[in-house]
Amino acid sequence: MAEESLDLIEEFIKTRDELQKRSFSSVDWDVDYILMNETLLPCRMALSQKECAFMCMDSQLKENNEILAGEILQLPIWLARELYSRGFVGIDYPDFLSSKMSNALRTDPCSVDLNNISPYFFQVSVIFLGLLQDELFLKVILESFRSRLEKLFLVSIYLHLPNSSESSKMNNDHTQVFLKSLTSIEKDMLEESSISYFQSANALYCRRVK
Repeated sequence: MAEESLDLIEEFIKTRDELQKRSFSSVDWDVDYILMNETLLPCRMALSQKECAFMCMDSQLKENNEILAGEILQLPIWLARELYSRGFVGIDYPDFLSSKMSNALRTDPCSVDLNNISPYFFQVSVIFLGLLQDELFLKVILESFRSRLEKLFLVSIYLHLPNSSESSKMNNDHTQVFLKSLTSIEKDMLEESSISYFQSANALYCRRVK
């Protein structure tokens, strides 16, 4: 048991160091990537582990500095996926990936406030469901992403060409609610579409001036 505890601690330190090197060794490190990897997942301990109470949120209340088998810890993704791959923990479904969420996404993915649930909902979902090999739920996530992108395309037309026939359909309260529900990656895509539009408009203007 002592050897298993040492293995767990060493794995924690190794994974943490690797993430830090990957994130901070380059000028191009991505803040969103770091924040996404800090999303907490409910992990169930496979074995009792001594000297590992530091991984528990209420570690000061732990006796003998021990975590018991079956105990649930809230661990960041970067640690959870490494410990799970080595059999130290099992991963339970988080609340934001419940059957209720699956039903909501099947019904109308564009009406779900995903940003309020997690700005990194899609990235976290793909990583989590990939780990658990839940192909059915993963299909729901990908179909939801596609549906939201289709609406995002129409919204971008509304924002860029407010007088077009298509944009008139998007000029309503539902569009504003949808914009507030966008996740980090969806906001980035909308911003990229804005940049591309204005670059194209500027190029066209320059050609006309010449």
